Amino acid sequence: MNLKFKLPNYLNKYKRFLIPIIFILLSVFMIFLIIIPQFSQISDLNNQVSAENDKVNTLQTSLNALSSMDDHDLETKKSIATDALPTTKDVSRIFSALAAAADASQTNLGDFSLDAGPVFGSALLNESKVQGTPSLEVTVRVEGSDASNLADFAKELQKTLPLSEVKKINSTDSSANYTVGFFYKPVDLSVISKQEKVTLPSQSTDALLNQMQTWENQ
Repeated sequence: MNLKFKLPNYLNKYKRFLIPIIFILLSVFMIFLIIIPQFSQISDLNNQVSAENDKVNTLQTSLNALSSMDDHDLETKKSIATDALPTTKDVSRIFSALAAAADASQTNLGDFSLDAGPVFGSALLNESKVQGTPSLEVTVRVEGSDASNLADFAKELQKTLPLSEVKKINSTDSSANYTVGFFYKPVDLSVISKQEKVTLPSQSTDALLNQMQTWENQ
């Protein structure tokens, strides 16, 4: 017995269009599910390659900048910057700055203390922030022969390291209470380790470092 498969009448009528339709459907399938995603992947890969090239260029620029710096000069500038903005609350540097300013202005230090307890006297030391930079706020009493010596103390303190800001002065003829903020700058090594760009110090930065070195050598 012979069996013959017959298409339904409506399919049989349009069977000459089946192959083109199937071809078109397969083409659309390939375009949307295979070809277009491939273009998207190629675009992503191009973006990744471009980003890696930018990183390589940045690293090469940083390497050139570091290679052009003198090691001794770089270490000197690093030392000055650290002296100007210590990475921690360095009490010994604060006292040294106050003592240097007192010596230069021919005045004498009076009461001076820390929040951890009376170390040099009975004044108050509090932690504060000025313009986003952490500082230790110190109140210190200074004694001098006249008002000009007391004024000189504030001027000399501005030329000592670490950097400081005289915020308030209450004075008499022979003594004055100064409220001073000594700045420091904690270093976040996790942030530094992610930085890839190194640039040479600007002329203004070099000038500032040279000025601070002059203060340090006085």
